[in-house]
Amino acid sequence: MSTIIVYFWKYVGYFTVVFVAGIGGIPDYLHEAALIDGANSWQDFWHITFPLLKPTTLLVSVMVMLQCLKTFSTQYLFSTSGAPTRPIDVITLSIYNTAIKDHNIGRASAMSVLLFLVMLILTWLQLKIARTEDVTYN
Repeated sequence: MSTIIVYFWKYVGYFTVVFVAGIGGIPDYLHEAALIDGANSWQDFWHITFPLLKPTTLLVSVMVMLQCLKTFSTQYLFSTSGAPTRPIDVITLSIYNTAIKDHNIGRASAMSVLLFLVMLILTWLQLKIARTEDVTYN
């Protein structure tokens, strides 16, 4: 639970700024046209704002997934301060322990390459799935 709180505190501001920038990139004339056509604020959000935030949401989801897979510092700090490593063991902490504590650099390098390939494949899948329906405005 403490790692969730740390990561929430660490990244919520950054991703909020990204979403605010995404909302700011939506042209005002689209909202004005929806208002003229009789759409209420709820319809404006679901039919204009939400679909046009798809690229921003994709960016944030890819960044969050990559950050989750490469997280290290918080778990390392918790484990060195005496917290049990079993509940917070992540792949990067295992790579570190394999390389530094077990002195097995070859295995740690192989684990790092596999982590990179997993990150690459998951990113490709997210981009592939998100490209099914492109939303544009003119």
